[in-house]
Amino acid sequence: MNDILEVYREPINHQREPNAFEGPNKVQPKSYFANERTFLRWMNLSVILGAVAIGLLNFGDSVSTVSAVFLSIISLGIMLYGLYLFRWRAGKISRKETGTYDDDNALRVLTIIVFVALGLTFAFKFTFNE
Repeated sequence: MNDILEVYREPINHQREPNAFEGPNKVQPKSYFANERTFLRWMNLSVILGAVAIGLLNFGDSVSTVSAVFLSIISLGIMLYGLYLFRWRAGKISRKETGTYDDDNALRVLTIIVFVALGLTFAFKFTFNE
């Protein structure tokens, strides 16, 4: 039983060991397209949040204006992060680097930021109800 638990306690190594018989890394065209699709998904999320912010700004009260400002800033941040991530991955692909091309911490941070922004929106709505 202890042997089984030891397997789960070991940290996971996401990078594989290079094989002595491997040649240079060959980049497949699908990597470029996957990177572009991911960039478009980030832009889609940014545009949706921006549209919600504009809707709140145009049709809401003063509390909604504060929420619209928060969501607009988050939308711009997502847009810039998406561009950064696209260029970072494109650079790694063009240099044919091995390893993973993902950023796990960014999704956690984005989730926390959106959660806090929506929580502040509800808090302002119920605290400063006119």
